[in-house]
Amino acid sequence: MLHILQLPMPKETLAKMTPEERSLFLLLGYASNQVNVLWKLVIIATNHTPQNPIEQRVSGAQTQVLVRLTIGAMWEAWLLVERGFLKSKIGRDYVPLLDAPAREALDRLKKLFASSRLATIRNNFAYHHPT
Repeated sequence: MLHILQLPMPKETLAKMTPEERSLFLLLGYASNQVNVLWKLVIIATNHTPQNPIEQRVSGAQTQVLVRLTIGAMWEAWLLVERGFLKSKIGRDYVPLLDAPAREALDRLKKLFASSRLATIRNNFAYHHPT
């Protein structure tokens, strides 16, 4: 099932934002869409297991490419959150205003991305060929 998050935001609301806020808002939306599209491709790629062993290997290899690209996009999105929000004036202004569920979600993301495993996959496999 397709779930679409729609924010009823008139153009005037965007115009009231600072250029930095508006840019970050649009970049975060783009990053979210990018990760979601790649994740959907991973789901599609894993929905069918071919009977032919050669096709299984090819399908598995292609799925691994999609998984690595998805992880790379997730890491890049996290860097956007970290640099563009958490370590910026915008973050200093908005993080204290977060309600409890939003603060908990942010804490979960920080814990998830504190591990260097995703960075290792991004840096060594997602966008670069391993040595």
